[in-house]
Amino acid sequence: MKIAVLIAGQPRFTKEFDHFFENLKNYDHLDFFFYLWSARSADSKFIPPSWPLDKKLVKEKLINNLPTNCYIARLEINDPPGYKVPDTIQRNPWSNPFNMWHNSYSIKQANLLREQHDIEYDLIIRARADMGLHTPVNLKDIHNFIIANPNSLVLPDNHRNGIGIACNDMFAIGSSKTMSTYCNAVDYFELYHSQGVPYHPETLLGHHLNTNKISYPLTGIRLISREYQEPKDCASPKVIDYGRWL
Repeated sequence: MKIAVLIAGQPRFTKEFDHFFENLKNYDHLDFFFYLWSARSADSKFIPPSWPLDKKLVKEKLINNLPTNCYIARLEINDPPGYKVPDTIQRNPWSNPFNMWHNSYSIKQANLLREQHDIEYDLIIRARADMGLHTPVNLKDIHNFIIANPNSLVLPDNHRNGIGIACNDMFAIGSSKTMSTYCNAVDYFELYHSQGVPYHPETLLGHHLNTNKISYPLTGIRLISREYQEPKDCASPKVIDYGRWL
């Protein structure tokens, strides 16, 4: 099977991502589509201190650390676009509208790189380089499930959040069609919000999937998030384990 993997946003490559590869099972070929912001460690403690800014050096680092049968199909590195949060956005304690828009915009751009590649993939995976898989994921089983349920996405069971909706916005697997719908959610954030949906990432994404009649049932898949940092409490400075990406 040929699989496309979308990685977007800040280059937060940590040890958790090593578990993404370790627990992804039964695939023949992974094509990676990277749409990354130009950023260095000073911009986020989750970006490895050695992370370069030069595109050639970034590509070399990725090639040197990607496992066998993993390839870079497209790599784009850009400065985040200017964005002003509209005055109509009603803020809440659970989300940052500025960061939300940039994150969702980069996901859309990564998928556009995939669509422009003009290759038919068996599955599309949206993942994050600072997240891993806690349990093995058999992609052949996922592929069979998607064939039988074409209007479904496979999301993890944990880290499902939302206001009146339980959705995970950090990892997803689906067909080209459903994943294009997933990745285009940012285009509808302001519309949904004007209709009364809270401006909150998982809430807006879940509403977008529900509106497009895309189901996301429980799957048994679990993510690893922020596992390799000490200390664990939120108040203290963190020491991050970057794994192979240091």
